[in-house]
Amino acid sequence: LIFVGIGAMGLLAQFLSHVLRLDDRPGSAPSGRRSLRVLGWSLAVIHLGLAPITLAMTAAYPMGFKRLNDELTVRTALDADVEQQDLIIVNAPSVMHAMYLSVQRELAGQPVPRHTRVLAPALPAVAIRRLDEQTISIRPENSFIAWRFDHLFRSERRPMSLGQQVHLTGLTVEVTELTPDLRPAEAVFRFSMPLEDPSLRWLHWQDGEFISFTPPKVGETIELRPRSPSLW
Repeated sequence: LIFVGIGAMGLLAQFLSHVLRLDDRPGSAPSGRRSLRVLGWSLAVIHLGLAPITLAMTAAYPMGFKRLNDELTVRTALDADVEQQDLIIVNAPSVMHAMYLSVQRELAGQPVPRHTRVLAPALPAVAIRRLDEQTISIRPENSFIAWRFDHLFRSERRPMSLGQQVHLTGLTVEVTELTPDLRPAEAVFRFSMPLEDPSLRWLHWQDGEFISFTPPKVGETIELRPRSPSLW
């Protein structure tokens, strides 16, 4: 977008030059001149005043505000055993940020989980019900695929169907309820081993960090309702 921006600045300069010479153009309606002046000064404030300030901020924090980024990414200490484990993240405020885990740990020379599974969104809340030794049902308060960035993982042009299953290594996910706009409202997660098996390591997001999670007992339902992430 750099070259597009250079061209846009030329167009903006021409437009501002036109606005500054409006009084020298007889015959134009006063209301039209006022509208052009408002638009011109608005563009000048945004691109000549605010843009340099935001440039410094985005250059310092290209991934966004540091505290917000720290809260959205998985910074939990994981030992070498995780290389033989599936990391199960029950809820994440941003699935996109949570999935950076493997790349970040690989670049840092740290142990990487065998698989990483993000089950549900964190906000505003999610209900988890244990069906049997190997199965949980999850119902997010605002359904699955509710946030715009979630469509990076599932396009709205490919809606899911009731009873549809997704098969992963060691895990099968089944859609058990849909919203009116065909997004999953509830899903069942069936693991190939008991949820307490040592090959599974569980985390959940709570108040700005990912911490250890213990699955509920069979027949039990729990609700996770964390606070929203902090900007600074």
